Amino acid sequence: MSDFFKFIGAVRSYKTYTAWGIFFHFMAAFFTVLSIPLVVPFFQLLFGTGEFDNHAPDSLWDLEGYLNYGYAELISTWNRVDALKIVCGTVVVVFLLKNICRFLISYFMIPVRNGILRDLRRNIWNSFQSLSLSRRNELQ
Repeated sequence: MSDFFKFIGAVRSYKTYTAWGIFFHFMAAFFTVLSIPLVVPFFQLLFGTGEFDNHAPDSLWDLEGYLNYGYAELISTWNRVDALKIVCGTVVVVFLLKNICRFLISYFMIPVRNGILRDLRRNIWNSFQSLSLSRRNELQ
């Protein structure tokens, strides 16, 4: 447990970068979860194999039910070809946002990783330099 607190202490000086990295981790996870159920109804719409229900789902957490309901409303409002274009655009946008979030994770977390490594190396070097000359020769 003490190693965990040492890690938190090392990350403390990079808290802004870490907070943004955590935020974009959650956003990338959200878009990943959203992209998986987006693809299945897309193929059902493309090949005409799925039955779309015009009833709103009962549960707030029923993402697939909301997608099916949205696709049914889309098909009833537009024709199949236009609905397919809209679905394709939506899939492209969701995957684009997911990949942008993954890039931003790297953008914010790489300085944290490199900074912590630099700080550790600096601490090791400073502790090595503070040793007496006879003790340094023993370590080499």
